[in-house]
Amino acid sequence: VMGIVVLSILAGLAFGGVSFLGLAENLGLIAVFFLVAIYIGFKLAPRLMTYVNKLPVEEMALSTALALAFLVSALAEKVRLAAITGAFVAGLVISKAPVVGSLKDKISTIGYGLFIPLFFVEMGVRTDLQALGSVGLLALAIVGVAMFDKIVGCGLGALLSGFGRGDSLRVGVGMMPRGEVALVVAAIGVKANIVGPTLFSITVMVVLVTSLVTPLLVKLAFKGT
Repeated sequence: VMGIVVLSILAGLAFGGVSFLGLAENLGLIAVFFLVAIYIGFKLAPRLMTYVNKLPVEEMALSTALALAFLVSALAEKVRLAAITGAFVAGLVISKAPVVGSLKDKISTIGYGLFIPLFFVEMGVRTDLQALGSVGLLALAIVGVAMFDKIVGCGLGALLSGFGRGDSLRVGVGMMPRGEVALVVAAIGVKANIVGPTLFSITVMVVLVTSLVTPLLVKLAFKGT
């Protein structure tokens, strides 16, 4: 949730310029958007989803849920927030609907069967592998930092929460992968012309390396247990 909020602030700054008044305006827009969308959403979304689910129309609840997600995402962009913020809020309010159990399986099918592959294909097409040639050491350093800070940060959090050293290490290693949210942030940076092809390619490299290495390190972390 904190990551979504920070992303919204950065996106607003990128598109609206950096100034005290601009920052205050963006923070105000974020607050109003979250309050209005969540308050109205929790009031109306469950009732709306229950109503449309009773209509004699095939997959009406699914269509309505997708329409709400796209609508709130578009509204988020209208107030200079990231579209992912709107999608997050839409999912939050729809999750309180009684039909969410059946919706989750259907949306997962659509997502993993269509939207998620398209997203990763687009990220791959945008990646310039040649750009990594001139910054090989920097890319490797960023990958190393991305792995180290997760192991230490999440592992330390687990340790302070009462986990033993071994389990804390396993938590840190398990939390190491970067995923689609990192790519979304990078894509927003590209759109705002504040992230170049080299930095974007490094981000893709971080996602790939951490996702591929983590299963091996998790296996080693659990060895002997």
